Amino acid sequence: MMETLLSTLIVAVIAVLIVIQISRSTKKKRVVKLNALALLLDLRSLIAFTQKHRGMSASYLQGTQKALKEIQHISKTISPIVNNLKQQNIINQQDRWLGFIDHWGRLSGQVTQLSLEQSFEQHTSLISNLLYLFEDIAEQQAFNKETIKDCPNIDLLWQALPFASEYIGQSRAIGVAIAAKGVSTQVDKVKLGYLETKITQLSQTVFSQLEVNQSTQPEQIKMLNAAKDLCQSYTQVMRSDLLDVTTVTISSSTYFEAASLAMDAINRILDAELQLLKEKVTQAF
Repeated sequence: MMETLLSTLIVAVIAVLIVIQISRSTKKKRVVKLNALALLLDLRSLIAFTQKHRGMSASYLQGTQKALKEIQHISKTISPIVNNLKQQNIINQQDRWLGFIDHWGRLSGQVTQLSLEQSFEQHTSLISNLLYLFEDIAEQQAFNKETIKDCPNIDLLWQALPFASEYIGQSRAIGVAIAAKGVSTQVDKVKLGYLETKITQLSQTVFSQLEVNQSTQPEQIKMLNAAKDLCQSYTQVMRSDLLDVTTVTISSSTYFEAASLAMDAINRILDAELQLLKEKVTQAF
């Protein structure tokens, strides 16, 4: 009898220890995943500010002197984001991040001395590096449909949405420079025509999937409809004010605002989906 009780007690203790260990392991996984998500949100902000830095640099290099103050302000805004990211072990192990730190340090200090083309190419290379880093970290953390359930748009988070925003950002930088000089050359038209096609194709893909999987929440429906309208309005501005004309009359500030509204609408969807992912990670672990 005593042996039976002792055996039962040992089994119970072992079971409790197993439960405690599983609980600790689950909590640890949750903390790691949530820290990675916080890092990705900071990285998304860094991408957005670097894109804006590219646009303002293009405007300045085309002769808009007042853009210099905004460039300096953006650089100051980027600094604490970079410093915060430097404290994260996950990102410090990434070659793409180390490459960004080195390149940004050089670019931010000499941006006003570059040619328009050099500035665009270097900024775009930097941003592409960050976009792939964004995707790499998500993949390493297994942020996918197999691991995270009930997050139907998770596959849009790491490529389609960020790159839709980036194509708009590239066209913003090119467009503000064209608007500043007041002439749209054939070379300009080829570059913008390519980007207009990419923006239209990718945004339609994104919006189609979001419509299929959209929530019944009024705020989310409103967000999606606003993004569709703003992207459509922006591509129309691209065509009517830059692609279909030779003499450009739209101001660089007006064009910049139209592009920024479309980018911001895409990024709001991205942020909302990242927030949903955070909720699902909290529930799953």
